[in-house]
Amino acid sequence: PQRRIRRLSTVASGSKPSGRPSFTPSFAATLQMPPLTRLAPSDLLPAFAHPERARCIQRRPELLDDVRADGALIQIVAPSVIGRSGEQTRKAAWRLLASASVDLMASDAHGGRRGAGDLAVAADAVSEQFGGTASELLLVGGPASVLRPLAIDADPSRRPEDS
Repeated sequence: PQRRIRRLSTVASGSKPSGRPSFTPSFAATLQMPPLTRLAPSDLLPAFAHPERARCIQRRPELLDDVRADGALIQIVAPSVIGRSGEQTRKAAWRLLASASVDLMASDAHGGRRGAGDLAVAADAVSEQFGGTASELLLVGGPASVLRPLAIDADPSRRPEDS
């Protein structure tokens, strides 16, 4: 797992021509975390917040596979799903959703009223595309698993199917 985290961090640390990192600060911080195997005894459940915004994930979403298999959760945000964060971010969010690589969906409202309604719109869009169970897993099941000391099963083939 340590090699996997290092590889993901190396890929993500590319720079834009401006010299700025090509990933969002919160995503960068999660990439610097210790190997997931060292977090397990502490009952910490690592989560990658809005990776769909990171250029490295937009280009290569499979980079999340190893850390997810090691127990990390993936959280996308509603503005990404409905296109408020740009077309590339929207496409990346839907690719992650289609590959069953998302555990949580949040509003990204950060306590303000701006964007608070986006979560309902995004939930409806996910339900329309994948069914109500998918939306319920992202908005209820995933968050509930964070509140109890049980990890979400990272293997999509063992997740409940939408009926």
